[in-house]
Amino acid sequence: RAAAAAAATAAEASANSTVKDRASAVGTARGLRCLWAGWVLMCWLSGMCAAAGFLLPYWLKGSRSGSGQTSDLGLFRLCVYPAQAPDGTIQLALDCSHYQHFMNIPSPCWRAAFVLMSTACCLLLLLTFFLAFSGFRLAVLRIRQVIGVCAAAQGLSAFCIILACLLYPAGWQWNPEVSQVCGPAAGAFSAGHCHLGWAFVLACAGGFLSALTVAFPVQMAQHYPERFPDHHSWQRQRQPQQPHQLEYQRLHHHQQPHQQFYLQAPPRQAMMGHQLLGCYPAGAAAGAGGSRYGY
Repeated sequence: RAAAAAAATAAEASANSTVKDRASAVGTARGLRCLWAGWVLMCWLSGMCAAAGFLLPYWLKGSRSGSGQTSDLGLFRLCVYPAQAPDGTIQLALDCSHYQHFMNIPSPCWRAAFVLMSTACCLLLLLTFFLAFSGFRLAVLRIRQVIGVCAAAQGLSAFCIILACLLYPAGWQWNPEVSQVCGPAAGAFSAGHCHLGWAFVLACAGGFLSALTVAFPVQMAQHYPERFPDHHSWQRQRQPQQPHQLEYQRLHHHQQPHQQFYLQAPPRQAMMGHQLLGCYPAGAAAGAGGSRYGY
């Protein structure tokens, strides 16, 4: 009776420990899922803001000299610009277009900003797709190398966007397009009688959002280590022992080593041990598996 009571107490303690471990594992998985959802959302928002600001021409707004039309200048697009008419005269086109070639962009700073913005947008969109598909297997995001590459890509995209937003006003110096729209007083970081458009603000917002999003992989790497068992492996490792198993172990704890091998080994290995040693456990006939333990 005392042995049965001790076995029941041990089984109850093991069950309580199992329940606590399961609750801890569920809470950890829930926190990891929340971090993943926030990371995907912020990465998608920063990518959309940066891509929209990059593709739209409303970065600098002003009026061209000699006309009352409002013109917009972007990194590679412009609206209301002088163009050659079919009769050979120069007329003011009232639509939006882009530069025909990369070298037609009127400032080297604008060309560098174009390369930086395109690189950042590609990185953010690729990272968003990877994070979205990694939600099917969040264990991928606990690998140290994967989380490091994702954090580096997030930080690099933020750096590229912020640097492009700084290079754009630096390119106003000796820029013929800016001189026509904003007047001769325009220069580096001086817009003359022009003002910044909302697309420029949107691109800067994308850069700052991307910089803030770096906190998500940092928090994930700090609070969720790489070697954390998932739900299925945890179940395999923490199987509770039944009372009859504990009683069986107690009864056969003081057996001889070769008898413990026979009791614990699988049937095939136990029979091979019988043949090598020339002996059989009690209750088993030679060459037959008649033991009450299944041998």
